[in-house]
Amino acid sequence: MQNRNRFGLLAKDYAAHRRGYPQEVYRVIQEHVPKGAVDALYVGCGTGVVTYELAKFCYSVIGTDKEKEMIELAQANAQITALLRLLQQKVCHFPILHLIL
Repeated sequence: MQNRNRFGLLAKDYAAHRRGYPQEVYRVIQEHVPKGAVDALYVGCGTGVVTYELAKFCYSVIGTDKEKEMIELAQANAQITALLRLLQQKVCHFPILHLIL
């Protein structure tokens, strides 16, 4: 079965023209992070814009996207640390249990 959505083909344009979210969005997300929670999983992270913001208030962040080109741009623009991981992976194949355990 052929992929119907290939956002990876538009990754550079997406990164160049995608507007960021207002800071209010991140404030609301932060308010809903349970006290004591340290890890975040962002499925469909694209070029990583939100992933970087999550890394400011979560101890460990994993961003995943099925499009190789999106992850490549996210990695190129990120200051990757051991606490921020970016993976090319379809969510249906993501080994979530290995991350939780």
